[in-house]
Amino acid sequence: MKDFVQCWNSLAQRTTTTVDDIPVIIANSLGLDASSILEMKNQEERMRAILWSLPGIPLSLLFNESKERVRPSEHHVDRWMPLLPDRHTLMDTPGLQIKEGTLSLSSSDTVESWRPKVFLLDTPLQIDGAPSEALISVVSDTRVEWFRVVLHRQLNDQFDSSRFHSTAFILEPAGPGNTLASMTQIRSACLHVDALFHRRLDPDPVETEGASCCPGPSGVEFQLLTTFDCPTTIHPLNSNTIPPENVHLARYSSIAPENYTIAVQHGVSSTVRPLPQRPPN
Repeated sequence: MKDFVQCWNSLAQRTTTTVDDIPVIIANSLGLDASSILEMKNQEERMRAILWSLPGIPLSLLFNESKERVRPSEHHVDRWMPLLPDRHTLMDTPGLQIKEGTLSLSSSDTVESWRPKVFLLDTPLQIDGAPSEALISVVSDTRVEWFRVVLHRQLNDQFDSSRFHSTAFILEPAGPGNTLASMTQIRSACLHVDALFHRRLDPDPVETEGASCCPGPSGVEFQLLTTFDCPTTIHPLNSNTIPPENVHLARYSSIAPENYTIAVQHGVSSTVRPLPQRPPN
């Protein structure tokens, strides 16, 4: 995954690379057979083949604000998939595990300094228009923190968020020695929750489908099956009150689960296989 991220970030800084050359450049940098890329009919098919040749998908791809994604204004489960690098760089950690039907990330698989925060709303986020903004309060045992979230959707976006159980945001990790409060803005992604389960983390785990996202003890894992909506930017307000310029925005309460497993749905067929390695010279 590291080689992919390095190549992607290098291409993100270029302005002269031909669009059709980008998948070939990435394939060559990964030691893959670029000739098979050239036989594919479109950019979506080429990028899918490259991503499914990786050991995992960088989480930071979900934060990609480029309009060059797979049909970003339509309602489907692959809106997260990019077609081209944009100006935003990727990180190679944490990564999403590629599974049949989902991309998965568990808090238990990441070290604390690189563990993404997750905000889980108590109701579905209702989105009308693009761009769209809202206020999120994150409730803990000792305080309430406010954040302003900006959703980067396309004009005339057809995604319907009304049918989901609730909404979650997954945030880019702050990294060692940093906190969310110290950042002026945080790259993130909006995920709508199709199903929510709670699992007790004890020797005799019990799984229950949750009808609400009320906070539980630290010994509870939140398991979320989600659909990607769009990249977002979250701005910490660093205040327990709402600034006057934001009082008009819709408000949502949320929690930040300590333990979670997030599965982001994808529509890639199980018949898709990694690209072959480049033949030796």
